Amino acid sequence: MSVSIPQTLLATLQAAFDAEAKRVARDAAKLLRVPEKDVLEVIKKVPKVQFKVIDDSEIPTSCPIFKRLASTVLTRCRAPCILGTGRCAHHQKQMIIPDVPDTKNPLTRVKRLQESDQELWCDEEARVIYNAAGEQVGQLTEDDTIEIYELEETA
Repeated sequence: MSVSIPQTLLATLQAAFDAEAKRVARDAAKLLRVPEKDVLEVIKKVPKVQFKVIDDSEIPTSCPIFKRLASTVLTRCRAPCILGTGRCAHHQKQMIIPDVPDTKNPLTRVKRLQESDQELWCDEEARVIYNAAGEQVGQLTEDDTIEIYELEETA
């Protein structure tokens, strides 16, 4: 019997299997009143399952499926992927991972500002700052500093 398994998971399992084999050998040796090394020799002769190792270095670890924030900002899900699938638990049924739409300008996430608790994105080409609702809330100045608009309420 052969089972396909990602390389990362195999290394983790192998360490756990080795530790468990030693524990079983130690317990069995006590019960049988024989040396532990004799029990280990018997365990080594037991037929083993063959694993087909899959190179998981190319498999994503954060979900690449797009989700829409408000009406205009499109972002990747980025939830942790189920090992070996390349998608999170919520997006397992979505078989095709879409490409970035050509009609949208790519936005760069802005590091959260201390004075603001909202998430911000920058359209570097247009030099405009947007919030999660897709509203223009600022601009990127010529010296690459972020200038956020402040709206004053009139009474």
